[in-house]
Amino acid sequence: MTPRCAKRTQLRLRLISCVCFALGAAAISAAQTAAPTRKEDVVKLEKFVVTGSVLPTAAGESFSPVTVFSYSEMMRMGAPTPIEAVRLLPDLTGTIATEQRTNGGTGAAGVNLRGLGGSLTLFDGMRTAAFDNFNVIPAIAIDRIEIVKDGAGSVYGSDALSGVFNTIMVSRFEGVRTDAYYGNTTKNDAGVQRYGLLAGQTFGKTNLVFATEYYRRNALYSSDRAPSADADQRFRGGVNGGSPTFSGRATARVGSATAPVQDLVLAPGKTVGRSAADFVAFNPSVATSDQMLNFRQYTPSIPADERHSFYGRINQRLWGDRVEAHARLIYSNDRFYSGLAPSPMPTTGTAGTALRNAERLSPQIPTGLFLGSATDNASSPGSVIVGTVPFRTIALGPRQQVYTRHCWDIVTGLHGKLGGDWSWNLDFTYGDFYRDQLQQGAPGRTKLVAHILDGSYNPWALDTAKGVGPTGIAFDNPAALFDSAAKGNTHVRGTNRGGDFNVNGSLCALPAGEVRLGAGVDYYRTDSSSTPEPIFFSGDLLGLNGSNPDISRGFGGGVFSELEVPLFSPAMRVQHMHSLKLKLECRYDRQRAEGYQNGASGADIGQTFTAHNPKLGLHWQPTANLLVRGTWSTGFRLPSLGSLFAAVGTSNPSLIDPLGFPIPNQTQITTRGNPNLSPEKSKTYSVGCVYSPAAVSGLSVAVDYYFGEISGLVGEGAQYILNLNAAGQGPGFVRGNPATLNPAAPFASIITRAPATGSVQTIASTNFNISSRLTTGVDVGVTYAWPWRACGRLSTRLDWNTALRWDLTPVPGMPSQRFLGLYIDTSQNAISPGSIPRHKGYLVQAWEQGAWRVQLCGTYVGKLRDNPAYTQGNVIRWIEPYATLGVDVSYEFRDGAGWRRALRGLTVRVGANNVTDVDAPFSAGAFNDGYDVTTHSNRGRFVYTQLTKKF
Repeated sequence: MTPRCAKRTQLRLRLISCVCFALGAAAISAAQTAAPTRKEDVVKLEKFVVTGSVLPTAAGESFSPVTVFSYSEMMRMGAPTPIEAVRLLPDLTGTIATEQRTNGGTGAAGVNLRGLGGSLTLFDGMRTAAFDNFNVIPAIAIDRIEIVKDGAGSVYGSDALSGVFNTIMVSRFEGVRTDAYYGNTTKNDAGVQRYGLLAGQTFGKTNLVFATEYYRRNALYSSDRAPSADADQRFRGGVNGGSPTFSGRATARVGSATAPVQDLVLAPGKTVGRSAADFVAFNPSVATSDQMLNFRQYTPSIPADERHSFYGRINQRLWGDRVEAHARLIYSNDRFYSGLAPSPMPTTGTAGTALRNAERLSPQIPTGLFLGSATDNASSPGSVIVGTVPFRTIALGPRQQVYTRHCWDIVTGLHGKLGGDWSWNLDFTYGDFYRDQLQQGAPGRTKLVAHILDGSYNPWALDTAKGVGPTGIAFDNPAALFDSAAKGNTHVRGTNRGGDFNVNGSLCALPAGEVRLGAGVDYYRTDSSSTPEPIFFSGDLLGLNGSNPDISRGFGGGVFSELEVPLFSPAMRVQHMHSLKLKLECRYDRQRAEGYQNGASGADIGQTFTAHNPKLGLHWQPTANLLVRGTWSTGFRLPSLGSLFAAVGTSNPSLIDPLGFPIPNQTQITTRGNPNLSPEKSKTYSVGCVYSPAAVSGLSVAVDYYFGEISGLVGEGAQYILNLNAAGQGPGFVRGNPATLNPAAPFASIITRAPATGSVQTIASTNFNISSRLTTGVDVGVTYAWPWRACGRLSTRLDWNTALRWDLTPVPGMPSQRFLGLYIDTSQNAISPGSIPRHKGYLVQAWEQGAWRVQLCGTYVGKLRDNPAYTQGNVIRWIEPYATLGVDVSYEFRDGAGWRRALRGLTVRVGANNVTDVDAPFSAGAFNDGYDVTTHSNRGRFVYTQLTKKF
């Protein structure tokens, strides 16, 4: 970073810090001079079913820490989508699916609580085939999102290891509401549009709700922002992360067939290689080379997205108020336009061998270059690979990946009342997810090989060049590439069906109150299939990952119960026992997963899993103003069907060889499922308090300490395989000498290396139960409603997380690794959790007077230590703290005569996020974008306006 940029960033951070400090100081000052509670401020809290329990509970009386985000709160954050507001929560850290990711992203957005990778997402309290992806949910139909911040496997079974995110839709509505939202950045066009309609009406015993929404986002390109514009980041302390694969490169012997193999590149100003004199030595050093390709000039940083969605619900009362039937339908059609740099041609694997052999026979070989025989170009033991021409098809433009989703979710059910306070619920659900993944912008191997053999494509010229080669044969590289262009589609289908039944009510009476019981049973079945077109499993589509068909299914269910026992109540007047309640939960699950040994062929195999998971809860009020709460629970997560049964495919990750041998910039590996995986298991507990002092009316302070551990985490293990292989080499290994590699070291049989150089050529990777994760930390939440009313209502909210520990044990029995405060791109290390900042939080200050509302929101993410493998000289550098300030101003037209009457019910909102236009902090270890896409944003200042009209 330049001194000027550093100074500007420091000034911005100081400004935002001063604003946040001033807001907090004002809140504390107000708290010290607060007036006593006024009668009109006391509101009786109604009981309702909170996520994580089937027992109706008043807000604030939950045993577990619960955060509730309403639709209006999300809109006041100025977020174009709900996930962008939810992502501000300080508890969300680590790697998650995000719509900001282009390389490896599908447009889906998920959540990850405390970086443990064990968060269950529900839709109206039920599992769904597709709507766990927050980016396909129509925002206008959301009532609220509830987040339970500890394990809930005792109620929901698999997946609820560390928390639950439950999106609750509008179930009843009267009238009409329309929304129109537009926002854009203040530099370059990255506009967002969202238009929605919500309507509802009651007809006697029938209530109907309908909603529709359209959303569109323009792409933001890597070249539009400083952190992502250039892969060469040496001026910032990073390395030249550009690609060594581009047109004009060659690996050959020069002068004779017995000369040493050299790495070559066309000399400056040359577009065609006609002889060895047209080439110079290629410098592959990321510290000194100026010859790398800046692939980011072709890629989007935040891809374009477009969505249409519909929501409908009918509620029908039966037999008075004792039984009600309901049916709900939601549909979403989403199209996500991802993009990658122009296609690099493989140099390893079957496709790489086919290209090398074609290049060896090409009539365009420059004079003086020797590519060797077929034996020299093979990858058999004892051979030397020469003749590689690692070119890239820039003339075809960027590779395109278009993900088109069709998502359905249907729920029907009944709920009603029994005698006394007993109630029951019966629901059935069916969800369908269909995705087309179109990949194009890459050449087909068969046609390209033919063009190389007949000389119409010249691998020793720029791929944009045309002319005559050294033997007088004409070539036209752009024409040959366009003729070779291929595309393929992968059809992914998933269905989810099931149902649940639960009852709850008072079991018996104790002196302190009613003993309440909740119990239920549920059943779900999931079917999954992936059907790529033949071009993928034939390996004919170059520069894109290969895959094979696979089919799998899972089904099972569980039985669960909750028992809440009151031991003391306020009426008993026992000192330090204003209230004391205990809760016991337990669940038994039996699940089975079935698939095929090799995706869609071979033997039909399966595995049955059973689990018992308890949860204990304490809810103790020593006084009316102090609540002490705590929970302890276990949980489990079944391996996904893809992890168990995925067919053989290929991938091209960037790997690091701990043994120090040269390794391709992107190594082609094979991947497949592992039917022998075990479930992941978790243990969580939390203890905390909520204090609402009587002397400071309107103030509430919540502090919770948490512990979470998940063992047996499933992950793809290419880097893991290399790490363990290196650790098991033994004392006989000599660094730099491939002849000393230990053939008995772990995983040696599935790592293919070039015998002469030791370079990794491919890895037969699979999924493993490879690691365990453990974290501890403290959550702090402060809310304060200021007592001053003369100038309007003021309220302050602070949410903060401080992680105390985040450790990963890569293999049972090995020492744990500390990841707290580190940034490691998971594309470089599959078992890395991503970023776990030590501190993360936000502070909201709101003012409301009559029809006006103003809100300031300051966000903060603490500094991270960069990955030294990608810094100049491997020195330690820090990724700067990331602080932003947002402002939202709204006015609601309420009364008026004449023309103002037509404006009644209209709310006008304007605002800006990242007001000071802070760039995403540069991350040297971020291979694709130069910044951490799961923790920071590359969008910059974003201004918006929203019109909401109620009829």
